[in-house]
Amino acid sequence: MRLCETDGWQAARHRYARVLAETADCGMPGLTQGAAALVALVPVMRGDALPRPGDFDGLDAGPYRPRLTPLLLAASGDSERARQALSTVPRPPHDLLQEALWYGLARAAASVGHLPVLRHAREELSDAEAEFVGTGSGLVSFGPVRRHLAAAGTAIEAHASGHRRPTPH
Repeated sequence: MRLCETDGWQAARHRYARVLAETADCGMPGLTQGAAALVALVPVMRGDALPRPGDFDGLDAGPYRPRLTPLLLAASGDSERARQALSTVPRPPHDLLQEALWYGLARAAASVGHLPVLRHAREELSDAEAEFVGTGSGLVSFGPVRRHLAAAGTAIEAHASGHRRPTPH
């Protein structure tokens, strides 16, 4: 995670792969179930796009699946199912990945115009404005919370006014 912050995703990518391989049988559910899916999100969430189809093929989202499903549905172009999933998604737990999961929900909500979740995510993230998304975990960083809050605000304005325009993330 630190290498990703200082030198970027390309520099950190191989180290992430090595750490995930080394911890695959460590018995820590946070690393053995779902961590690979969160790591796969790093370059996506640090950028401006949704995941590409196939980015998560073969990856076990583990306990993060309910909160990643709306994002993956939005990325696949299934906006209606993404909106339905956002309507029933459980709130992220109050743990070290809370901001990362809220930001994934915000990105999904922005892409399909689900204002209630987008507003809720912005509210939840606002307390961490000076931080980096996910760094409390020591595993992932999706970049500055401030940047993601600005993107959420832009998306809220666009959807609330009825003018859906591209939103920078």
